[in-house]
Amino acid sequence: MKKLTQFMAVIVAAVMITACTDDFAAINENPAQINDPNPAHLFTESIYQMNHYTYTEWFYDNYNYFWRWNQSTVFIDGNESQFNQVGAVGGRNSNTYTISRNLDEIRRIIDDMDAEDQEIRTHMRAITYIPSVYQAIRASDLYGDMPWSEAMQGRYENNYTPVYDPQSQLYEQWLSELDAAIEVLVSDDSGQLDFGNQDFIYDGDSMSWARMANSLKLRIAVRVEGQDPQWAQQIIDDVLASPAGIIETAEEEFRWAPSGEYTGEAHDFWGEPSAAYNFINKLVELEDPRTHFYFEPNDFDQDAVDTFVEEENSMPDWIDADEPVDLWSQYRGGPVSPALSGSYPYYGSYTDNSGSSHAQLSHVNRRFMDPSYDGGSGYYKDALVSAAEVALYMAEFIEKGYVTGHGTAEEWYDRGVRASMETSDRIAEVAQVSGYSDLQVTESQINDYLAQEDVALNGIGNLEKIYFQQYINFFRYPTEQFALTRRTGFPSVDGNIMAWEPPISGGSELPLPRRFPIDEPSNPQNIDNFQAAMQNMGWTVGANSGSVLNQERVWWDDGNPNFGTGSFD
Repeated sequence: MKKLTQFMAVIVAAVMITACTDDFAAINENPAQINDPNPAHLFTESIYQMNHYTYTEWFYDNYNYFWRWNQSTVFIDGNESQFNQVGAVGGRNSNTYTISRNLDEIRRIIDDMDAEDQEIRTHMRAITYIPSVYQAIRASDLYGDMPWSEAMQGRYENNYTPVYDPQSQLYEQWLSELDAAIEVLVSDDSGQLDFGNQDFIYDGDSMSWARMANSLKLRIAVRVEGQDPQWAQQIIDDVLASPAGIIETAEEEFRWAPSGEYTGEAHDFWGEPSAAYNFINKLVELEDPRTHFYFEPNDFDQDAVDTFVEEENSMPDWIDADEPVDLWSQYRGGPVSPALSGSYPYYGSYTDNSGSSHAQLSHVNRRFMDPSYDGGSGYYKDALVSAAEVALYMAEFIEKGYVTGHGTAEEWYDRGVRASMETSDRIAEVAQVSGYSDLQVTESQINDYLAQEDVALNGIGNLEKIYFQQYINFFRYPTEQFALTRRTGFPSVDGNIMAWEPPISGGSELPLPRRFPIDEPSNPQNIDNFQAAMQNMGWTVGANSGSVLNQERVWWDDGNPNFGTGSFD
């Protein structure tokens, strides 16, 4: 929960001294002597930490900030007037270096071997760069410039004052690392050792990791496009020319599912996270099958309505007691504007004669997010880079003219929507979402969905439709949804599919943050480089209000449309 600058000195200087595992501790006994030449255990720890640490990320970043700023959810009684201020945050930033230290150590272990042993581990070494880059992109999205070229040099080079690399240079470094990894991984792997089943994602398969690395480059492309379209074009061209290919099927997805353990409890600390009005209304209008997985129906089912009628108790006025209740009518959301917090008819619950309270809002489906919720025994699974994400990027690139000769935007779009529904369905199935047998997605549902006017890529509002499907797909991955809303201005007040609701408080629209705060480090050892980075970015140290964090943005977000102002012509 510490901010980047508070732990940077610890991460760069001291983190290499403290081990995550007993084996790493053994290695640290004498850096010049390799006690265990098998680095696979370090790799397992690193990829496990890619998602295991997200307890705090969900608790703070996703539930409290991103979902609400993206207008996907609201608090149970509405958003407070200070919801544009940033307090405690999750641990994605520190975890970047927690992951990278072990991966860096693997490379050093291999580099200290003799030439013959190095030669049969070139693929293992190349793979280690990919999880680091994945995590670093996510950290830099919120904290901008960060040590990379000189990071991890404390233990071996005695460098405890690493420079902060500007974000544009970070992307150059990460692309170079991914390209080098891909070049190795697509080469002949005969005679190569691999991580085997200690790689619980791809079982040590080189081509799968190469495909993942190549697909990850598209995340960089969509970010740099606003600053340098030619650079984005070059990245896209390189991706499509690579023999690694891109993630296109469910089997190729970058899935994280090492155990049934859940890593991001659906906390109700501030009350159950509830659906935002405009988002849930559009999902219901389209009868999007993902609605059932993303949100729970409210408490006014047919039995509840009958009870209130029999008791002659008042009910929400949106309920017509003469009409039968169906599942779709049980999804309700609240407005995001703090000015409407707690207001009728959106907020508030109703009590029957037995004293049972009935909520009218739909809460986030906590079993989908947390298979152990309410005594559940399901299995936790994530698709950290999915076939849907990649396909919808391809649809966007083709629609914008970056890609030709690789199919049509409509083909990739349909594949992306279909993949999103199928992946959500698989996650819901193994999570044992309540009522799954009646909610599972069918082929006919997908076909009917794709045929609707506001869904079909038919030449009318194509780009807005692509952004909307990315927005829906990223609901389970709020970091990427937050990147989408920043780079595109979707949803928009001028949009035709899902409208942006200005968050009004005290008669004025609240400016929403575009990054997280950074405090001055308590350890002054690297203060000069820290201050240089803050000056380079033009950021105010310690600022946590939306008015400042909206204007002081990371490099790739500079000049992007403000929230709700996207134009999709």
